[in-house]
Amino acid sequence: MPSSSNLSGSVREWLPIEELTNVPPSHQNHPQIRLIAADYPTNQKRYAYLRWEVTHPTTPIVWRNGEWLELLHSEHTGHPYHTGTRIEVYPTPLRDDEEDLTEDLTNLQIRNTPAIVDPAGPGSPHRPRSIELRTNRPSNPLDSNIMSTQTVAATQTIARTLAGGGGDGEPPSGPSHQDPQRIRDVFDIALGRAP
Repeated sequence: MPSSSNLSGSVREWLPIEELTNVPPSHQNHPQIRLIAADYPTNQKRYAYLRWEVTHPTTPIVWRNGEWLELLHSEHTGHPYHTGTRIEVYPTPLRDDEEDLTEDLTNLQIRNTPAIVDPAGPGSPHRPRSIELRTNRPSNPLDSNIMSTQTVAATQTIARTLAGGGGDGEPPSGPSHQDPQRIRDVFDIALGRAP
């Protein structure tokens, strides 16, 4: 049975430790009410209690006489008590038939909430584009070679083939004596487009 005492104008109701973890059926699965076990690493008290996780810092609470009250702890005696300070534990959990209506209202609220767009933010259609993006030019002029690795390899192969006289043991011929059809054939072969 709880007892009361009056110290310096405030009424303390001392609470039995076994009643500190009582939760009414309406709040059994409430996501912001947490049970702090007696052996919890940061629990400096010698008993388990409930904590309201929404406030900062979190508030120890106890269910007494149909309402949530702030749970206090005596530094001198180590016993729990309350002074009648109410804690508003919200939202009150809904019945199953009310959950569907609440889901619909939440979805409607989300759809009707205006979006805030930062014009200077990334991805904004109002954000000014840089010159490099508008001209599609590389920012480094040394990186302006647009040939692929395959094209570069094919060009080197062609250059070796033509400079070596075709690779058939023929003597190299001068640039003015090259057969244009043969050059096209070599390019096609090197690029994988056999004639």
